[in-house]
Amino acid sequence: MKKITMVHIYLSEAKGNLTPVLHYLHDENSVQGITIFRGQGKYIR
Repeated sequence: MKKITMVHIYLSEAKGNLTPVLHYLHDENSVQGITIFRGQGKYIR
């Protein structure tokens, strides 16, 4: 298994995908510090 140094993850709040990602990083990879930035707006294309 490779050591995880830094991860940027962009998720939609509506999907509810954050919990499985946090469990993967914490439980399976022993990541001790996680910072989450919440997006407040929509992207305009």
